[in-house]
Amino acid sequence: MTKNVRQINTSLDDIASAIGDLATSIDERFNQVDERFNNLDQRFDRVENRLYKLENGQTEIIERLDSAEGKAKSIENDIKELYALLQKLEKKLPDVTRLEFSEIEKRLEKILDWAKEVSKKTGISLPQM
Repeated sequence: MTKNVRQINTSLDDIASAIGDLATSIDERFNQVDERFNNLDQRFDRVENRLYKLENGQTEIIERLDSAEGKAKSIENDIKELYALLQKLEKKLPDVTRLEFSEIEKRLEKILDWAKEVSKKTGISLPQM
């Protein structure tokens, strides 16, 4: 009978040891999984930061484009107004004296030079004359 009790005790010790080993193994696995999750969290944080920076950069680019578009439209309107003014002056040319014509010609040259310069800077082509 004592032999059976010893076998039972040994058997219980073996079971307890096996359960302890299993718990240790599971604990190690959980620690590994936890470490992997931490690594994934860090990677996601980096991705989120990069995405945030890209979104901010995109917003800045859109704002700049909107601003440039507004400025280009304003310059385009100025050029159209100048062109209309030139056409009006061109129609009045027969009634203008030589001195007035010379003065107008100088002013028009300055305006045309300015319009060409603005056209080059903005990429907006001048109307064909």
